[in-house]
Amino acid sequence: MIKGIVFSKTSGRIEYTMQGPDLNSLAAQATDENDVMVAEVDGATQYIKDGAIADRPVMGVSVTEDQQLGTGQVLRVEGIPVGTRGICPGFDGVVDDGYIEWLSVTEGTFRFMFVNFPYREVEFDAIVTAV
Repeated sequence: MIKGIVFSKTSGRIEYTMQGPDLNSLAAQATDENDVMVAEVDGATQYIKDGAIADRPVMGVSVTEDQQLGTGQVLRVEGIPVGTRGICPGFDGVVDDGYIEWLSVTEGTFRFMFVNFPYREVEFDAIVTAV
């Protein structure tokens, strides 16, 4: 069996992995939008750039406070590339100024996610406890 990938011709994003008995069976998966390559890659950390396998860059997001904070305490996330989709409680949109500030008056564990291909996704939890 031959292992391969299907990837977006425009972005280089790995769409899925596959295997087949021969090159023709892999090549049959190509479309106008996607191309095929004989390779084994990890789409979470790699993509196709200029026809070659490349590591996806790290986003460089930093959190200025510990991810454990008290109710009403501000959590600031910096280093977010312009155009990144930010997803957290109360916000799902595009970050256009490189940072977000967030706080909660409710205790709990809250999920944060930042997505901007080809950067690697960033996910973390903020844990809010009573002050």
